[in-house]
Amino acid sequence: MGRGKCLNRILNYMTKETSKKIAITEMCGGKKIVIQLYCPHSLNEDGIFMSFEDQMAIVSRYLHNKGFKVDEDTVSGTSTKHPLFSDLFSVPFLTTDTPKFILQLGGDSTLLNASKSTNFNFKIEGAQFSDEEINGINSLNPKRNKVIDRVNAIKAKGGKLVFDRVDNPTFYNNLIMLDGDLPSVIASLLLEHLNSGVSTLKELVNRITEINPLGYDTRQPSPFYAYKVKHLLTSAALGMMPATAWDGRLDANGGYLVVKGDGDILCYHFYDRNRFEDYLFSNAYLERSSTSRHNYASIIKEEDGTLSFKINFQVRLK
Repeated sequence: MGRGKCLNRILNYMTKETSKKIAITEMCGGKKIVIQLYCPHSLNEDGIFMSFEDQMAIVSRYLHNKGFKVDEDTVSGTSTKHPLFSDLFSVPFLTTDTPKFILQLGGDSTLLNASKSTNFNFKIEGAQFSDEEINGINSLNPKRNKVIDRVNAIKAKGGKLVFDRVDNPTFYNNLIMLDGDLPSVIASLLLEHLNSGVSTLKELVNRITEINPLGYDTRQPSPFYAYKVKHLLTSAALGMMPATAWDGRLDANGGYLVVKGDGDILCYHFYDRNRFEDYLFSNAYLERSSTSRHNYASIIKEEDGTLSFKINFQVRLK
């Protein structure tokens, strides 16, 4: 039985009355599967997430109290130590018969795919470049850090990258629908990534928050940049794609399952959106994709004589 079906069976037991006799160890075809719940109800009285064993002890006790047959060695008194969890399944799980989940399998996965649609165009200001100099910079092709080397060559001549536009109008409109400042926020993240070498989005957001390139009123501690980036990550995880006009509807109505490399499953239910956003924010990072495939990281002389330089936006999850 696949993991998705296993989880659906468990969700059904959570939300429906049934007369079937079950044992915890038999829920997934006789094999133990780790399902770690991350939600307010999975915190102990110290505010720490309960271990899988403690959570399963509560599940066992719950089923036992409901009259289901449960293996004696799985029925533990551990749950009595957690008075906040007298009924773990008071959690408002979905009533739908077919809850939909987004599944992320083990290993780093792409949250926002790289393509020509995710290119951000910057104007080069503050310096003039001859055709020979342009060709020289565009021909820089080390095995690593090609984009950084080309940007540094532009800066060495006194050039400065100034955000101009998102190349793909559909992606631009999707971003604007989420937040009118998102294109500029992403552009700032891309530049800071190249300037500092930092790739994790959380650290990059911390850095641009200190710089405050959009000039937000910082007299009150509002997390302007973090809030906007979290909104973007959540939307990308749940259905927003750069080259497709998005109507704001989510591809999943149940939650987000993360199958880790060691087989553990993390389950984020959408009723607790904040924890889901925090997970994405803490695990997302920028990655530089193929420059030749996605046609970026080269100086382009426009028809009006101005110079442009494209940087690609790709986000992955650890």
